[in-house]
Amino acid sequence: MKKLYAVFLILFSAATFINAQTIFVTPQNYENLKQTGKLNPKLNYRLLPASANNKPFALTPQNLQSITQMPSVAQTATNTACQCLVPLDATFSVVPITSGVAPDYRNDDGSTASIPLGFNFCFYGVTYTSCYINNNGNISFGSPYSTFSSNPFPDPSFVMIAPFWGDVDTRNTASGLPYYKKTATSLIVKWSNVGYYSSMVDKLNDFQLVITNGSDPSLPNNNNVAFCYGDMQWTTGSASGGSGGFGGTPATVGVNKGDGINFVQ
Repeated sequence: MKKLYAVFLILFSAATFINAQTIFVTPQNYENLKQTGKLNPKLNYRLLPASANNKPFALTPQNLQSITQMPSVAQTATNTACQCLVPLDATFSVVPITSGVAPDYRNDDGSTASIPLGFNFCFYGVTYTSCYINNNGNISFGSPYSTFSSNPFPDPSFVMIAPFWGDVDTRNTASGLPYYKKTATSLIVKWSNVGYYSSMVDKLNDFQLVITNGSDPSLPNNNNVAFCYGDMQWTTGSASGGSGGFGGTPATVGVNKGDGINFVQ
C-alpha cells in the first residue's frame, strides 16, 4: 500500500449556514437504518447520547502507552518530514463523541457537542468561536454533521472543513480513535489509525486537521487551515457502496463555505 504524505494550507475569506432537517435517533436504531439502506440522504441524523455522564478523556503517559501498543491488523506510519503531523502525547484528549461511551467514545457517525475554540477562527470572512468535531473525518460549524457518504463540494446545506470526509467507524477495538488538542491559538484534530464501516480494521487511515487564528507558529503566517496525512489505506465504507475499503462513493477532501458557490476540493 502506498503512503500518502501531504500538507494543504488554505486561507479563507464569508460563510453562511443552512440548517438541514435534523432527526434525533438512538445509535441502535441508526445502525439498523444504515445496515438496511433506509437512511434519508436529505436529512441530518443526530445520534442521542449514550450516557449523560460522558466527559472528555485526557491522555496520560500510562494510558497513552496502552493505546499506542494496541494491536491492529494494519499499522500506520508517521512522516517525520511533515512538521504539521503532530504525534500523540498526553496533551491530547479522545474526542468526546456524544453517542459513544467514555473513555474511548467508540462510535459510528457520531459528533461532539459544540466545542469552544478559545480563539477567533476566520472562515471565508466569518468569525467562528466554536465547532463540532464529527467522527467521519471533518469538523462543521453551526451544527454537527453525521452524513457518512460524502458528496462533492460546493454544497449549500452545511459549512464544513474536511481533511477526509468518509465513513470512519471506530467501534472495533482494533481501530484507533480521533483525538483533539487545543492551544490558545489553534485546534488540532487527529484521526489516528481509524477503521471504516462496518467495524473494519484490515485497513486504517491516519490524518489530521489544524485550524488556527492565523498567527499560530505551526502554520505559515496568515494561513489558518492545514491538512496532513500519514498512511492512508482506505477510501470508502460498505454503506457507501464500497468493498474492502474501496469503490462506491469515496471520501471528499476540502472545505465548503455553505453558499453553494465557494469551496476548495
